[in-house]
Amino acid sequence: MRVLFGIIFTLVITTFDFSNVDSLMKMVLPVLLVMPVFFGFKIFLKAKNAITTDGKNYLYFGLVFIFILSFLRTNNYMVSDYYGVLKSLKFILYVACCMIFYFSYFNKGLLIFDDKFYFRIIIIPSSFIFISTILYVTGADPFYNNLNDFSVGKSVLASTFFKSEIERKGSPLSVGINGYGVYVGAILTMSLTALFTMKSKKYRFFSILLVLICLLNFIYVDTRSALIWSVFSAFISLILIVSRRILFSKILIVLFSTIMPFVLIGASFLLRSEVFSVLSRSDNDIETGNNRLYIWISSWIELKEMKKEHIFGYGEYGQKAAGVSKDFDKIFSQSQNYDLLTTHNIVFQTILDSGYVGLILLFLLVFLILNMINSLYRRHQDKNLAIFLAFILYFFLVGGAEANLTHRLSFHLFWFILTGILFFRVFYTKKTELESRTNLLNQSNDL
Repeated sequence: MRVLFGIIFTLVITTFDFSNVDSLMKMVLPVLLVMPVFFGFKIFLKAKNAITTDGKNYLYFGLVFIFILSFLRTNNYMVSDYYGVLKSLKFILYVACCMIFYFSYFNKGLLIFDDKFYFRIIIIPSSFIFISTILYVTGADPFYNNLNDFSVGKSVLASTFFKSEIERKGSPLSVGINGYGVYVGAILTMSLTALFTMKSKKYRFFSILLVLICLLNFIYVDTRSALIWSVFSAFISLILIVSRRILFSKILIVLFSTIMPFVLIGASFLLRSEVFSVLSRSDNDIETGNNRLYIWISSWIELKEMKKEHIFGYGEYGQKAAGVSKDFDKIFSQSQNYDLLTTHNIVFQTILDSGYVGLILLFLLVFLILNMINSLYRRHQDKNLAIFLAFILYFFLVGGAEANLTHRLSFHLFWFILTGILFFRVFYTKKTELESRTNLLNQSNDL
């Protein structure tokens, strides 16, 4: 029942976009969405108290506040004046529902951190991919308008590996092709890792099915960087877990998310080789990172000199307010609302939207989580912790080429997993303390 609840609230809240409904629904739906929190208010208060038992977890709420501040100062001229308020309310509701879900799960005495527990965390967000796969196979048309409503080319993966001409398609549940590709990559990352860490044959079999479904989706969405980083993150996380070098992932996260644009800028001439042409949609596709090179240069020009606006950012779609996107028409002239396209880098976009304060809070919270994973693994030798590690690694490695915190699906998935890890740590600690007390009591009784 808890898994069903998780799937329902994830589907409803995450996919809902206030810019796609009329004014009446904008008035009614927030009331409907707040009802679960109203009825679960006591649970939410207990959940909040549980997660704040450790003062370090206040970084979590600090980052929530920073994102709300960004939403309230949105630069999206395509939406109404109260869009930022409604989006902030939806985000608060989503975080609250995540906390209620995890707290109700742990507080029922389900402190058995076995394969079933980890697989449930993967299977809930996978509901998006199941539905999208059915819609792909049946040929259903998307009922959400993609940001890029023009042709974005053929699927390179389909033509390269299956000699088939398939038009790239976004998910009917997602705005934007790359956003959905990043989401699929995250599920693939966790599924691949689970395939090697889980002991149960049943859950290994389920993991194989998830991997195959994700690969099928990649044929349609053709987000090549997400696929590559997914496999890489799963592989590296397993190595770091086995070698007990979990904290080395901090270096990987900082390096790949921050220097990726500069590496591509400096090495672009090397990517003109024919070796890379097989994975290219156009003559300079690989060389320019599918035109990301030009976007990153514009972003760097804006950020190379410190401005007061960079402290807390310009608000959501900061690239618009900063003027970074003013030249995008030269690259994306076929796209409507081209000036709202992202910077395709998690660091650039976070600074423009939420400032250096937001970026620092984001990295501090992620480093805290990595410390948690490292500490828990050293105590309990639970190899399934590699699933969490792989997700964090993937999110920031793919963030070198994607502004994945602006994609609705990957943004909500980030908070779903993040909240789960924090509650996981709190209750794993409680379980350890309970076991220690029980052992001490048994020892005293033996005496």
